[in-house]
Amino acid sequence: MINVTTERKKQIEYTGLTEQDLKLLADCRPIFQKVVDEVVDRFYDHVGAQPELVSLIARVSDIERLKETQKGYWLSLADGTIDQDVQPGRAAALKSILDEYAA
Repeated sequence: MINVTTERKKQIEYTGLTEQDLKLLADCRPIFQKVVDEVVDRFYDHVGAQPELVSLIARVSDIERLKETQKGYWLSLADGTIDQDVQPGRAAALKSILDEYAA
């Protein structure tokens, strides 16, 4: 469900994301749930191999906290809704995932 202001709706329409797309993503949520731990772990394994990133992260947070945040973000992509609290870039990310899935 897309529940946003008219201006935000125009931004979302620009990405090509539709209500049907959101339903498809919501239908795929069980897949997201199965793979989210592995996806996030692999990402942070890569981050952990970059000393400058590890140093930067250590100054403001820790990897485990960031992993939990990232997991929540990935699962939110498949919740089937976009509302005013959703960042504008998320619609483009959702559309990109759908385009990749359809390919």
